[in-house]
Amino acid sequence: MLSSAELPGLAGGVEPVVIAGREDVALRLFAFPHAGGNHNSFQTWASGLPGDVEVISYSLPGRGRQQDEPPYQEWQSLIGDLVDFVRLHDDGAPFAFFGHSFGALVAFEVCRQLRLENRRGPAVLFVSAHRAPHLSPGEQKRFLPQERFIGLVREWGLVPEELLADDELLQLVLPPLRADVTLDEEYRCRTGGRSGGRERPAARETATSSSTESAPVSKTVH
Repeated sequence: MLSSAELPGLAGGVEPVVIAGREDVALRLFAFPHAGGNHNSFQTWASGLPGDVEVISYSLPGRGRQQDEPPYQEWQSLIGDLVDFVRLHDDGAPFAFFGHSFGALVAFEVCRQLRLENRRGPAVLFVSAHRAPHLSPGEQKRFLPQERFIGLVREWGLVPEELLADDELLQLVLPPLRADVTLDEEYRCRTGGRSGGRERPAARETATSSSTESAPVSKTVH
């Protein structure tokens, strides 16, 4: 199995970040961050996990070391690069996905694409803080004027207050956040030839509102 030092580099615009590296990996947990976020959301996770569970996340264009790169604008490129990211880090060890908020939707779509490509998927998909994929996002937030959008971000609690109070830093934080919110609101869940809904159960599911046929086991975390 791969040690942390042997993990590959960029997959398209996806920059892998190993948060808790293990020499002998029993389980690799891929962590998908919220809108506008990156691997920093999961920095404290190592202390609460067994010593043989590796946590790996990522940073996308428009943030971190790729601050000057434009964020993803469409789903196909984002999911394609994330599938490559997972594939490059799949050495045969069992793995699971955890996605929070926008990351829940992204993790779900990566699961679907892995299945479509007949690739090995996660043993478990954990999701939190997001509507079920087939449900409408409701009010469109991506078109809100700056002040109202900032107020909404403040309500979400995704960005520290000191950043929201700094106009210069806001110019760095808001573009990738708006880009992710736009992707979220433009998303349409397609099963077979239909949008939304479900065709048939294809795997064991938990009884949660976010369970879908496309994940081996789907659990919603509150």
